[in-house]
Amino acid sequence: METKFIPDPDTLCYVTAIPETRTVVNGDGVATKVKEANKSFQGYIFRTLGHDMMMMVAQPVFSNYYLSEDEKKRKHIFRINDWKFEPVGPDVAKALGLTM
Repeated sequence: METKFIPDPDTLCYVTAIPETRTVVNGDGVATKVKEANKSFQGYIFRTLGHDMMMMVAQPVFSNYYLSEDEKKRKHIFRINDWKFEPVGPDVAKALGLTM
């Protein structure tokens, strides 16, 4: 079994949704299973504020899109079982001017 990475406080990380499988029924009643993922935070980098066994709290520090000062202050809460967290490497952080 793979160990899930859960970032410690003050860690920079990427957040991606774990794809969900759902059933779609077409007009003829034929059911098809499809896998889809929420891509809301594609291109974002977060700084972890804290976590427990169920949730992780983080604030965005970078986005491919403009982040207003209000958005940078907004705290996001992620259910750990629904999201995958990956650490940001030092070269990426340096290139974006982010402090590790």
